[in-house]
Amino acid sequence: WHLYHPCQPDPQSPTWEAALGTVGGILEGHVWQRRHGFTLIDVNGPRVEASFISDADGDGAFDDIVDQFVIADSSPKPNGLVGYYSFNFGNSNLDTATGPLAKQNHGSYANDATTVAGGVLGKALLVDGAGDYADGGSIGDYTLALLGDLTISVHAQFDALQSGADQNMLVSYSGRIPGFNGIGEYPAQESTNETYGLRIRDDKRLQLTWEHDDAVQVAVTSTAPAGVGAGEWGHYMAVRDAQAMEVRFYLDGALLGDPVSFTDLPTGGANGFLHIGNDFQGDSGFDGLIDELTIYDEVLL
Repeated sequence: WHLYHPCQPDPQSPTWEAALGTVGGILEGHVWQRRHGFTLIDVNGPRVEASFISDADGDGAFDDIVDQFVIADSSPKPNGLVGYYSFNFGNSNLDTATGPLAKQNHGSYANDATTVAGGVLGKALLVDGAGDYADGGSIGDYTLALLGDLTISVHAQFDALQSGADQNMLVSYSGRIPGFNGIGEYPAQESTNETYGLRIRDDKRLQLTWEHDDAVQVAVTSTAPAGVGAGEWGHYMAVRDAQAMEVRFYLDGALLGDPVSFTDLPTGGANGFLHIGNDFQGDSGFDGLIDELTIYDEVLL
């Protein structure tokens, strides 16, 4: 694909894959990936860094660094916060994460999604479960395509829980959206995999989903339901531990049920982007309020 979307598609390997130069896709991928440019590889002893160079300011010169990532280094890779959405910034869905992993993957509100007063901190995202969602995506959103250790923390208040195999989605990172070659959806291939999706089932059990290989789904469900009623705030956490190969769920800071084992980590997924309050198809919506979403590439308790 003629797109800029670097990735580390195998959670067990440090190998990077990226187009070293791109003529810019026309109908492929997301708008922010369709940049003309080239990649400069800077080798400074054990540190190897890639810089994607483009004409970001429109002056006709390809001399603007629009993204950078470290291919290899002697020091350990940092871990921590990769995304923070507080829904407190008017019509813009700003990612205010800070630190070495932050890429400021800002987004917008789709369909009737909006922000309202009464969140746990300031405003909250209001979605109605009928196609609404907020999103987050930018030239650096591959940092949100987490394949190993993962912690999702989010506050939510549901009005009603819909039945169905994938309803009531709080947050999802995936890529099969309308637009592949201008026709239909992206096909079910590894680069567009869902790397995580957190939802509340209609029986109030939390479920964390992801995909490996060509869209082979894994679904891990809490062993106990969340004792939260309609109109009540709950603080929900899902923690995927890639070393222990288990998922732990938390409600209001307390472990919810028992840790649940799994056998396959997600792979691919770098051509996705973040959906809040829905999934990539837009038909798995959450009905209620969502606030204070944070995403980490590490295991938190």
